[in-house]
Formats: sequence, structure tokens, C-alpha cells
Amino acid sequence: MDDYSIWGKITEVYDLICKARSVELRKLGLTAEQSKILRVLMVENGTSTINEIADITLKRHNTISLIIKRMEKAGLVKREKMDSSNRYQITITEKGIRLFETMPLNSIDMIFSALSSDEKEILISLLEKLDKKTRYVLGLDYVPPLFR
Repeated sequence: MDDYSIWGKITEVYDLICKARSVELRKLGLTAEQSKILRVLMVENGTSTINEIADITLKRHNTISLIIKRMEKAGLVKREKMDSSNRYQITITEKGIRLFETMPLNSIDMIFSALSSDEKEILISLLEKLDKKTRYVLGLDYVPPLFR
């Protein structure tokens, strides 16, 4: 199988998994992007900045900012201005924590049940390899000597 076909299969499966997850999250009034931001905040001990969330999710700053504003209106997060700058600290609220902790994972569990534990470990290893190489190609982990 050639590289382009592999890329095509990865994107096809990703889109299918995202669609299944979106159907499940829609019942809670959440989008996949909002769920991802809740996850980032939980991993980051409940707080982060828009820039950090954008870096982690690989989304543009203004995209994250718009999603955060909608989440704030829904009571899932709160934004607090930092210092005198235009930067905001984003904090997950109790409502956001409860939603995250009770969020169903049925679609994910059902889909990944197709793989054995060993296959899941192999998949993670291969995806980490591709992640590392892609970040290198995009220069995401590169720190120029000028900034060292």
C-alpha cells in the first residue's frame, strides 16, 4: 500500500470516528471541539490559556477563542483577564467538570473494542511515531538557536 493510500485511510477512519463521537456529544449539547477543550483543561489541572489550548489542539487562536466564548455562555468555563495584557486564563467550572466526568464514551468504547489490547498498544506506538515525525516536518518541536 502506498503512503497516499495510508493517509487516505487514516483520514477516512478519523472522520468516521469523529462523526460517531459528534452524534453522541450532540445529545449533551456539546461539539467535539468543546469536548476536546474540556479534556485539555482537565489534563492541565483545570486552567490554561487560550494560546496553550491552541498549541495543544493545533487549532488557531481565534478559533479557540470563539469556542471558549460559547463554552463560557454555557457555563462550562470562565475567562479571566490576566495582567494588563489581552491574555485570558481559562478555568473549567464545576458544571464543566461534572459534564466531563459524566460524558459518555460509548461510541469510543464500541469502536475501539474492535482491537485487542496488544493491537491498541501497537496502534498507539505507530501513531506516536507519525506524530513525532509530523511535528518535526512542521517545525513544531524545533527551537531555533537564536531562542535557546
